[in-house]
Amino acid sequence: MKTLTALLTSLTMIASSLVGCATIVQGPKEDVRFTSVPDGVVVKTADRQIITPGEIGLKRNTDQKVVFEKEGFPAREIVLESKPSWWLLGNLAFGGIIGLIVDLATGSGFRLKPTNVEMDMASGDVK
Repeated sequence: MKTLTALLTSLTMIASSLVGCATIVQGPKEDVRFTSVPDGVVVKTADRQIITPGEIGLKRNTDQKVVFEKEGFPAREIVLESKPSWWLLGNLAFGGIIGLIVDLATGSGFRLKPTNVEMDMASGDVK
């Protein structure tokens, strides 16, 4: 019985060391909320499209170009910037170098800024 417990404990420790802190806590995609003035604006990313208000799950590890379109208004474009996440520091305490590599490889070690976007179509101001 002691051998089985020791084996299970060892396997659990090995498995947990193969996952990074950011991968566990936040995953590789960020949910970004889009609103607009007026409502009903088409929001386009490289591979997704919604109508405001709405939310899109976007990959964290790369900047994301977003275009807002509505008839009667000029198209508006913004870029959500990919920035390193503080969760990468968690690997120093818990995940080690393997956790850091996993977080960087999966994109979980990054955050998109901003995560809530309100576009004023008339002025092009982003809040």
